Amino acid sequence: MLEKMYEMNLAIYVIIIMCVAGFCFKLAMLHKYNSLIKEASGAKEICSGFVKGIEESFVKKYEQSYRVNNVSIFVDKHMYDIKMLRIRDYVWETVGILLVILCLVIGTVGAACAFYYGHSEYMLIKHVMCGFVSSGILVIADVFVDLQRKREQLHTNIYNYLENYLKPRLELEEYGYNINSDVNKCADEAKIVDVALDELSEKGMEELIESIENLQKIQSKTISNADGETDGIEDGNILEDIITEYLT
Repeated sequence: MLEKMYEMNLAIYVIIIMCVAGFCFKLAMLHKYNSLIKEASGAKEICSGFVKGIEESFVKKYEQSYRVNNVSIFVDKHMYDIKMLRIRDYVWETVGILLVILCLVIGTVGAACAFYYGHSEYMLIKHVMCGFVSSGILVIADVFVDLQRKREQLHTNIYNYLENYLKPRLELEEYGYNINSDVNKCADEAKIVDVALDELSEKGMEELIESIENLQKIQSKTISNADGETDGIEDGNILEDIITEYLT
């Protein structure tokens, strides 16, 4: 059965399919990262997408009073959430590496089968060349796409947006909110002080009036019980001077 599959060139077809799949995967990832980079570069106007999700998460942290001190680590954490067909990008990258290895392995196995079954050297060389050429195409595609550089560029754009635009705006809004809270608090305290002063003023006036009445009573009593009219008048004048001085 294995010989029959070999004679049908099944190994070569599998290598070609894996090569085409790996190449298409590289192009798809290139398109994915280019769109994300474009989205991140215009993050101020973006209304949906991956960068918008990061922005909402960043704002939510501030709303919950969790200040983000290290924006770079925050971005790194969300970079792992990049997905294509609901599969994370690092899984696809691992699949791409496996495809390169499988092309080499299947090509080598095909050449070994050609040697084992006694086929011509052409079949042996064909399988070896097919495996190595397919692997080379995938490696060249990987170098051309350069996902690592795209990932770094995306990280830089998102970091720049969060650190230099969004974070200062959120801190400014939080600072303004604190100022308004302090102003309102001071206004409330001022009202309390005014009420207290009013109460003290009313109480002080009542005590002053009561003191004046008591002094008048003392004055009248002193005048009526005085031995001489002159002494009573002088005492009355002294009391009036005391009241006048107290009022002033």
